[in-house]
Amino acid sequence: MIIDPMKRFLAASAVLALGACAAADGGDKSPGKYAGTAEQALIAAWGPPSSIEEAGDTRYLSYRQHRAFYIPAATPICPPGECVPLGGAKSFMLNESCTTTFAVEDGKVKSWRRDGKACAA
Repeated sequence: MIIDPMKRFLAASAVLALGACAAADGGDKSPGKYAGTAEQALIAAWGPPSSIEEAGDTRYLSYRQHRAFYIPAATPICPPGECVPLGGAKSFMLNESCTTTFAVEDGKVKSWRRDGKACAA
């Protein structure tokens, strides 16, 4: 059976997109559910932070995540005698990151924020 190159391209794109969504949050690590919990409970769930900063009575625990994917060039359509690239797209690497920072006061998580394109919604 011959598979249309466009269908192959669309199927591969869908698989990459779904994989990106599944990998974005790394499981159930919703930062909002840690508000009010002890710092040690946060570390037990998220692991050691990428960095810790202190300002006055507040500690900032930051967790950095990075993901990269290879986006292949579009499959060419090759009618007899001529081969034309589909859309002219070239392959490239897509790099995205997310930093989640928790503010801890008196040993408890008071607030959090996320920055970056790889952050889960």
